[in-house]
Amino acid sequence: MMETGECSLDKVVEEIDIGGITLLRASAKNFRYVVAVSSPTQYPELIEQLEKNHGSFPEEISAQWAVSAFAQTSLYDSHISSYLSRLLSPGDDPFPSEISLVLKKKESLRYGENPHQKAALYEDLSFDPDGFVKHIEKLGGKELSFNNILDTQAAYSLVAEFPTPAVVIVKHNNPCGVAVDSSLSRAAQKALSGDPVSAYGGIIAFNRPVDRDSAGVFKDLFIEVIIAPQYDPDALSLLQGKKNLRILQAPISHGARLDLKKVDGGFLLQDKDFITYEKPNLKVATTLSPTEKEQNDLLFGWIVAKHVKSNAIILAKDNQTVGIGAGQMSRIDSLKIAVIKAEGREKGAVLASDAFFPFSDVVKEASRHGITAIIQPGGSIRDQDSTDACNRLGMSMVFTGMRHFRH
Repeated sequence: MMETGECSLDKVVEEIDIGGITLLRASAKNFRYVVAVSSPTQYPELIEQLEKNHGSFPEEISAQWAVSAFAQTSLYDSHISSYLSRLLSPGDDPFPSEISLVLKKKESLRYGENPHQKAALYEDLSFDPDGFVKHIEKLGGKELSFNNILDTQAAYSLVAEFPTPAVVIVKHNNPCGVAVDSSLSRAAQKALSGDPVSAYGGIIAFNRPVDRDSAGVFKDLFIEVIIAPQYDPDALSLLQGKKNLRILQAPISHGARLDLKKVDGGFLLQDKDFITYEKPNLKVATTLSPTEKEQNDLLFGWIVAKHVKSNAIILAKDNQTVGIGAGQMSRIDSLKIAVIKAEGREKGAVLASDAFFPFSDVVKEASRHGITAIIQPGGSIRDQDSTDACNRLGMSMVFTGMRHFRH
């Protein structure tokens, strides 16, 4: 007998229904003569039609119910297939040869990516059972839009990375302010100060229950969504006073284990990027080693970089972001944007890059702005050029050995 953390294979097999699902399929196939009732929600209409039509049932409704019945049997078989796939997948291969996607509509959304597009949110009932969408509870505010959900996912995924109190502000699927602190309200203040202009209309995520002081940081700022694992009553009362603010509650989790992306005619499936780092994993590439404070900021910036669209450059100081450059086709341009956002705070900051430097230009530009240390994956054929430049300019640089592209 095979055992897993979910249930034994023998027990699962015994729970699979044969007769009921077969009768439902047979009834649906013969809808002209048999009415296939696949949900208790159909009982009132069944009784009404039988009474109205003196014991007979309209064929056009029976045909519609047949479609519903086939959808129900398909859903049932998909559940079995998905569950057994998870149960029997080899440990070294998380990707089954076939996947049955089981999606259940959770709610209609205000609109899609743009107001002229319709949209809905579906819960994944198939191979990936975790994630905040399954547990999300709306405590106030208007309906969610497509972009609200995407940005909330981005914010909650990043804030879940930190073991200490953290606050993340996301705008257009990129973080614009991130900070950690022993005090949640100070983390909120630091996150907001990272880029207060971009924070307008943003999404705020907390990884701790929100108290009134932490909520009060954003009382005068227009924000679209706030999400946290819990709210103190007085914090919730304050937030509910903000017109139209969507207040979401969901437990902190690292989310689904697989990442599914749609392309025309198919899907791309990959492991989620769950890799985290500790100081012993870092390789010092330069003559000068980073200080203890610089190491802390480097690792903080590295975590943030993982959640910023490539090419990503993060400037961090005192466990908060002071400048973020995201989504540029050239890494040097991302750095220039990050410096513009820093508004002078880049001096004494550290730099995190999601991928290696093909040239030493980023190092030279960083030094020109007073940046003292760099964290990057390494692996370029020109790594030595960047290392030599750091040594000449009195900067330290560490390699992680792993990149974090985010497309």
